Amino acid sequence: MDHIYAADYLYLGNYEESIKYAEKMIQRPNEQMALAGLFNQARCEFFLGNYELFRQTVAQYERKLSSCQKLKPKIKIAYQKINNILNLMCAISNNDVEKINELRNNVEIWNTSKATEGFVNYIRGIAAYKADDKEEAIYRFKFVKENCSKTVLSGLSEEYLSLLK
Repeated sequence: MDHIYAADYLYLGNYEESIKYAEKMIQRPNEQMALAGLFNQARCEFFLGNYELFRQTVAQYERKLSSCQKLKPKIKIAYQKINNILNLMCAISNNDVEKINELRNNVEIWNTSKATEGFVNYIRGIAAYKADDKEEAIYRFKFVKENCSKTVLSGLSEEYLSLLK
């Protein structure tokens, strides 16, 4: 249940509570659970603006992913897609527009959930905003508002949309 709580609290905007459950996931011997916990913790740190801790958690995620021996190829691809979005988030946290432009079109959704779609579109929206691609940013943020209206991402998207008017 820890993975459900970690994700749900994240999408509700209760990052501190999400981190508590993510930390429990990280301690598990199951590689997939630990990777998912690191991902949730990194996202929370990003949203909290704690970019130094965020980058440390991303580095820990990458080390864990590279050391995973038992992941099936299909699962490993999903975790690599997550790693790609974490790298884009690192570029955003560093305000590295060159790196943002290099990475922003290579980000893919790793599962079919609406929450994942919303999250990816939100991050791609921030990337477009930082890259001064107003049309793309508006498209991404409007997608999030329309499809993830019950999440914190909707309100965050609205804030960006008001900056783009």
